[in-house]
Amino acid sequence: MKDKDLKRMSRAELLELLIDKTRENEALHSQLDEALAQLDDRTLKIEKAGTMAEAALLVNGVLDAAQRAGQQYMENMRERWCTQEETCERIEEESRARSERMLTETRERCRRMEQETQQRCAELYRTAEQEANRKWDDLFAQLEQLRSENAQLQKTLGERDKKRKWGL
Repeated sequence: MKDKDLKRMSRAELLELLIDKTRENEALHSQLDEALAQLDDRTLKIEKAGTMAEAALLVNGVLDAAQRAGQQYMENMRERWCTQEETCERIEEESRARSERMLTETRERCRRMEQETQQRCAELYRTAEQEANRKWDDLFAQLEQLRSENAQLQKTLGERDKKRKWGL
């Protein structure tokens, strides 16, 4: 703007122009501060890195650290796997031992039950045999009594038949 144009403007317009220019000036100062900060940051990085070789070494350091972290992770995984394998083997051994104990206990209980059953069967057999012998004895006694009664009956019948035969 020229001086003539400024002289023709009212105070309000001049104040607005001044405010706009102040805002523009502040924005430019802000951009300048940002650019300077970035420049300082880049300068610091360049100073830090020095050359491309130094930068490559820094990158290699990061890669080496990543490689070490990966190796450590793999070692941890192997250790966990081994620990898990050992745990599984221990649990399997405990389960086998427990099942063997249970099988032995079950066999022993079965053996005792079989012995008890055989003893009960033998006792029942003896009782049944004694009962059968008692019944046979009773039967033979009854038969002997019948035979004896039958003999008397036959003697009586025989005498009666003789009397009839002779007419008596």
